Amino acid sequence: MSSSYRHHVPGRLRVRSERIKNRPTAAAAVESLIAAAPGVQRVKGNTITGSVTVNYEPSATTAAAILDLLQTHGYIQDCSLPPYWHVPAGDLTARIGSRVAKALAEKALERAFAALIAAAL
Repeated sequence: MSSSYRHHVPGRLRVRSERIKNRPTAAAAVESLIAAAPGVQRVKGNTITGSVTVNYEPSATTAAAILDLLQTHGYIQDCSLPPYWHVPAGDLTARIGSRVAKALAEKALERAFAALIAAAL
């Protein structure tokens, strides 16, 4: 069985599961299973692509908990998570914001320095 996560941002997870591909009954079963989990807001199985998209409340559950549920019920195989999936959503947002701010500041400094050099010449 070929299964893996495809995409994740806090609050939205998409995984691929061959078990639901071209199987509407299996897709409906996984939707019911995940929809009953705490913090899950919406679940949509796609039988054409064999993927499941889950919208959830990051303060109530995690991507790891949803993946564990899918794995426990045989919808996906063991799926290792990237390290940032274990970071609370607020911390991750702060880290990303900090990196973006740093990159913008560096670019502004570069341009200012280039303008200073050009003016001096």
